[in-house]
Amino acid sequence: MMIRKTLQGILLFSIFHITNASSNTAFTTPSIPPPPSLSLPVWSLSSPLHSCPTRPPHQSPQESSMNILTFATPLSVAPPKLWMISLYHNTLTHDAFVSSRRGILQLLSPSHKQLVGLLGKQSGYQEGYTKRPPCQEEGYDWISYPSSSSSFSKEQEEDIQVLPQCAHYLDIELQQVIPAGDHDACIVKVVGTAIWDTELERIRIRQEGEEEEMVVPLEDTSVLYTGFLRREGLL
Repeated sequence: MMIRKTLQGILLFSIFHITNASSNTAFTTPSIPPPPSLSLPVWSLSSPLHSCPTRPPHQSPQESSMNILTFATPLSVAPPKLWMISLYHNTLTHDAFVSSRRGILQLLSPSHKQLVGLLGKQSGYQEGYTKRPPCQEEGYDWISYPSSSSSFSKEQEEDIQVLPQCAHYLDIELQQVIPAGDHDACIVKVVGTAIWDTELERIRIRQEGEEEEMVVPLEDTSVLYTGFLRREGLL
């Protein structure tokens, strides 16, 4: 009899603790392994500062703000050409783009690798720090990019500064901002595209109906990828 009661007590004790442990587990966030590390194209977004309400005093309203972003992808095939870009909160380029609703996406080339730390690991909000001079020291002084779209106001038609020798340029207009954790997912419309003319050493805006110049996708010999930056210890 005593043994039976002892066994019953052990069984009830075990059931209580198993149930309690299961209950606690149900309310505990499971540890999720990281997603696969993908190699993605590296872009830089340039946006004008003239309408940015949070522009710090050391940043000229005639200049642009640039950053580094790796989350950019097309969303639609038929017009309007919609893309999604992801911008980190509390950065000057994010605030400049949201306020102006205008920007140029620049698809970087492998030769731009030394600019990643200058454009992406430091903020234009840092006191006294501007990104153009260090880029110029690396041999990539910013140049003007005239807008290819008539959908912007006269104020927005002012030139935006961009990097030379990029693999491709997308002239974009902000459509919608969707909160996404520590980033904002921005739906944008592509209103113009351009390429770097190596012979003339200038940006050439592509015209509607112009034949596609490359029949194969851009790959890592002509475009900077995050996989390359990781191998080089730059990301």
